[in-house]
Amino acid sequence: MSASLWTTGAFHEDGFADTCDGFGGDWSKEDILRIMKDSRLGAYGVIGILLVLLLKYNALLSLPVKLVPPALIAGHATSRLLPVLAIASMRYVRQDQTSKARPVAGGISLWQVIIAAIFALLPMLLLDPPLW
Repeated sequence: MSASLWTTGAFHEDGFADTCDGFGGDWSKEDILRIMKDSRLGAYGVIGILLVLLLKYNALLSLPVKLVPPALIAGHATSRLLPVLAIASMRYVRQDQTSKARPVAGGISLWQVIIAAIFALLPMLLLDPPLW
């Protein structure tokens, strides 16, 4: 878990904390987006991060020791497919030009989704038995 946090700079955890703060902090679309863009960490973000790290820790503890490394690799790769699917299937929510992600969120072709799915699901072959 710590290796994943270190190699990604806790990028995904930061985004998750921003999401928790945004949805926990207000109900209007504009306020949720404003809170998510705020760099400060709020109570909902802290609670969300603690819960997700505890969930990951307990999930790893429940696995047989020999399955932990391949499960981490397969889970890490597979989890990267979800944002690709979200970008491919949903409209970008922010209408202004202040977001850094807007060019990426412009759209993904079907072939890009297929290639992402192949690379995301291939590590599942490392699991014994493979999850196919």
